[in-house]
Amino acid sequence: DKDGFYYQQFIDDITDHKFKWGYYPPNTFKILIYDTINDKFITDDVIYHKNEFGSVYTLTLTNENMNVNKEPINEFKTSFTVEKNNSVGREVLTFFVRLAICLTIEILLALLFGFRKLELIPILIANLVTQIAFNLFLTIYIYFNGFQLLLIIPAYIFFELLIFASESISNTYFIKLVDNKCGIETKKPGMIILYTLVANFASLVLGYMILMFFH
Repeated sequence: DKDGFYYQQFIDDITDHKFKWGYYPPNTFKILIYDTINDKFITDDVIYHKNEFGSVYTLTLTNENMNVNKEPINEFKTSFTVEKNNSVGREVLTFFVRLAICLTIEILLALLFGFRKLELIPILIANLVTQIAFNLFLTIYIYFNGFQLLLIIPAYIFFELLIFASESISNTYFIKLVDNKCGIETKKPGMIILYTLVANFASLVLGYMILMFFH
């Protein structure tokens, strides 16, 4: 057309009121509807822009001067309006749900491993830093690139390994610092690393299940 847009051979019957372009959707596009009843193409000639990967639009089609039986008539006016739905709220909700559940699980496991209340402070701080950074990255990535299993799973495992390594070092150092300052028996490094491994594995599995549920 006059703006350089062309038909990309992607068409779907919208009698079910849904149209999904899930494989490499365009970032800018126009909407073209073929009216099978009146053998006519309909467009609002508006250029739409996709900001996030999971963009959702609501299209309202209006048929004026159409009789009850929907038979073709000489004069009619068909138009549509498009409203973009905001998906930011869902991603923000997913972020906080993942964060809250992962932190809760890791603190509960710390109590089961026999960590004292003061020893929970460095564990909580380390988890807040790593989990916020990781879940924020994951939320932003999915928002712009979509939930792609072949990319998400390796990235998820890779970052969990980084988190495990950083938390093992942090927990071992700061828990020993707290124990020495309070004059209590120091936890063995092996037990701290074992807890960190179990806690991160649990948060990995639960976090992935939450991702699958919301997407």
